[in-house]
Amino acid sequence: MTRTKQTAKTGIVAIAKVAGVAPSTVSRFFNNGQVSAKTRAKIEKAVEKTGYRPDARAASLRRGSTNRIGVILPDAGNPAYSNAMRVFHDQLREHGYSMVLGCTYGSVEEEHKLLQFMQQDHVDGIILYTCEGPQDDLSHQTLKQLFDQKTPVVYVGKQNPLLPMDNLSVDNRLGITKAVRYLKRIGKRHITFLSGDTCNWAYQQRVDSFKRAMKAAKLKCPSQAILAQGTSSVETGGALLPKLMEQMPQTEAVVCSNDLMAIGAMYAAIQMGLKVPENLAVIGFDDIQMATLVRPQLTTLRQPITEIAQQTCQFLLNRLTGMSDEKTPQSLLIEPELVVRESA
Repeated sequence: MTRTKQTAKTGIVAIAKVAGVAPSTVSRFFNNGQVSAKTRAKIEKAVEKTGYRPDARAASLRRGSTNRIGVILPDAGNPAYSNAMRVFHDQLREHGYSMVLGCTYGSVEEEHKLLQFMQQDHVDGIILYTCEGPQDDLSHQTLKQLFDQKTPVVYVGKQNPLLPMDNLSVDNRLGITKAVRYLKRIGKRHITFLSGDTCNWAYQQRVDSFKRAMKAAKLKCPSQAILAQGTSSVETGGALLPKLMEQMPQTEAVVCSNDLMAIGAMYAAIQMGLKVPENLAVIGFDDIQMATLVRPQLTTLRQPITEIAQQTCQFLLNRLTGMSDEKTPQSLLIEPELVVRESA
């Protein structure tokens, strides 16, 4: 017998002795079972006298619910994800749930570990806000077990092609197409693309969408027009732009896989003596708060981060309350909006 079980048993016996009732009656009291008002009052006084506190986690497991939701993000430091995290916290708390947070930082292995941890922690549901690359076999096994156990999982950023799970994603192809069409319309012909490592599923999709959009616009897109490596940060954007300009000096505009990289690229361009947007137009993706604080203000593709997070929570709550069709996945594809500011 574990120490926790021994303590619980000892506590219940002590309370029963003080209250003058059977230990089974005390156990029913703690598990919200049927106990008369008179007996309940006796037990409450005995609990206060003994100072006993039941193990809330063990009690929740006996009820079949822990009131905890697992949230897996790619990077809590990215403003897009930190804003979503705040929405998750507030909306879940409003419905009586606490949040268990994990970050993959681009690692499929870390994603698998987090899924396993949350499964072992008996969370009531999971928000898998990640955009990793090809489906990892080990992660799929854990997701399949969660699916079979009827633990709801909502995918944000991509669909799971192997399991019928609820999902929300941004239409990356449409967004990048909007950016390329806009740049062509304002007279830009030599357009390039900067991205973080394409092991990230969303960034890979944006790179592929850029190639298709350039072809559809009848614009040249040689392999050196795309540079994708490193983390999707301000520092990476700043470090990659000089390399991109060296291999594609005729570049008139650059589209970036997210706003952080775009801001880094914009500052690097200014340090190189280029005027933004006169010499180099810059477009980002996300529309984080920083996009309006930098100068020039960043033209970007807005994905409604708050609305996506709210809808994600709603999908999960629908599952937890039985309000959604068990056999039909809830799905939503969100159209990004091109927000034209000063950088392009």
